[in-house]
Amino acid sequence: MAALSAAQRTQIYNELTEATSEDTAEVIVQSVIDVQWDTLVTNDHLDAGFAQVGARFAQVGARFAQVDSRFAQVDSRFARLEGQVDARFAQVDSRFARLEGQLDARFAQIDARFAEVREQSAQTDAKIERTARNMTIWLMSTTLAFNGLLAAWLTAVH
Repeated sequence: MAALSAAQRTQIYNELTEATSEDTAEVIVQSVIDVQWDTLVTNDHLDAGFAQVGARFAQVGARFAQVDSRFAQVDSRFARLEGQVDARFAQVDSRFARLEGQLDARFAQIDARFAEVREQSAQTDAKIERTARNMTIWLMSTTLAFNGLLAAWLTAVH
């Protein structure tokens, strides 16, 4: 089909104006009339375009499947690493529990030793107190005896 002349466009515009409104006629003439009819899209064109879009979506879908597979591999690695980390923490917890038990036993030994030292200190304090009391009694007895002898001697001498 050949391009429309200005006269033909005007005639189509006038007929559309009579059938519709001026605004509608303007829109139709501007959007359709300038188009070459041999370049309009056919169903075959649409089918080919949809096939291309479908093929592209299939490629994108395949790429997403690859990404999903990669994420599954990463998830598997993380799960394996998480298991390893959990096992290591369990070992560390076990070591700490063992060390805690050893420290508790050692502190119990130290507490028992301090109790022994306190007991020995109390016994030593009691011995010192007895010895000091005995020495005080002896010193007082000796002093009284000496004073008695001195008094007797002084009486005998005078």
